[in-house]
Amino acid sequence: MKIQNIFNEKIRNLFTDENSSTAIEGFEYKENNYGDKELYIFNKNETFLEWDMNLIPDDPGYSKEHNPPILHSKFPMIDVYDELTFSHLLYTINSVTVNVVPNYFTRINVFMKQYCFFQFSQISNYNTFDSAEHSSLRDLFWFYFLYTHPVNETTLYSCHFDLGKLVYTDKNIFVRDYFNSYYDFFIDNYNEYENKLDVSPTEILACKELTNELLTVFEGNAIKLNYPGESKAVFYVNNISSFLRDYQENKHAIFNLFTDLAKGINNKYDDFLFSVILQNYVCYILRKNFSEIEYLSDFLFSKEDDAISSLIINKIFSDTIFCKRFAATQNINIKNFKYVVCHFDEESKRINL
Repeated sequence: MKIQNIFNEKIRNLFTDENSSTAIEGFEYKENNYGDKELYIFNKNETFLEWDMNLIPDDPGYSKEHNPPILHSKFPMIDVYDELTFSHLLYTINSVTVNVVPNYFTRINVFMKQYCFFQFSQISNYNTFDSAEHSSLRDLFWFYFLYTHPVNETTLYSCHFDLGKLVYTDKNIFVRDYFNSYYDFFIDNYNEYENKLDVSPTEILACKELTNELLTVFEGNAIKLNYPGESKAVFYVNNISSFLRDYQENKHAIFNLFTDLAKGINNKYDDFLFSVILQNYVCYILRKNFSEIEYLSDFLFSKEDDAISSLIINKIFSDTIFCKRFAATQNINIKNFKYVVCHFDEESKRINL
């Protein structure tokens, strides 16, 4: 299975209005009951995300009686609370394949979750980061991937990375080992659970393989994912190293690109790529030195185009909550950047002031 093929189909379904279904690696994207585009097992009314919904354990906090964890013989150290957290982790990681239709209340979460997932592929293929910088970015994107799903607090802080491997902290279990054992359990014991499943052992195996590929992205061992297209915007989105190098060599060239992109939004994909580039500026530049925003502020002021300035500034400050976090961690008062704040719309004010 090739994760890039799944990713390409995800992007095609996210940014086109086509309703045609294309088989890809044993799956296909179709609209679910909520209007979202979801990855279904090919030719079945069962999804990659929820094939095991009838098997997920009850929350022990709301159940008087509960069975021991199904994997207790393999992992005798886990209890029912650990089992539930692993279930949440598996669901959250697999859910990155779903194209959720955002609304006003979910738009930031939907964008940030997609953005964070893609950045794992980028940072693992950018060799000029030192180990501390790589770890810092990886932990940042992992936290906000979970946070914007959103998960509960237990799941949010349940894991850490150890030498590139995702580890369930409390019981020191490699997440990949648990997930593989989980899928294998239902393949090996299929006859016992067949009446609760609408998938075959072969299809469970395909789900296992896809989960492993998704986990490989998070753990930094996957090939670099790429968004489709030939534009300068696509090039920079797919090559963070080139974006950072060119920014250091000629900030104004990058700022001119920002203004060109702001003037050239013709469709949802253009707008999305513009948002990604601006958040790359936030996460890779302002995260290290928030005062770099002054160079952009001065540049926009010199252009005397309030509409373009407002569009760029508000996308930077209200497409995500990254700016709010980075300003806070650097003890920066955003109000001190007068030319920035004067362009804030109500949403940017709500988030940042």
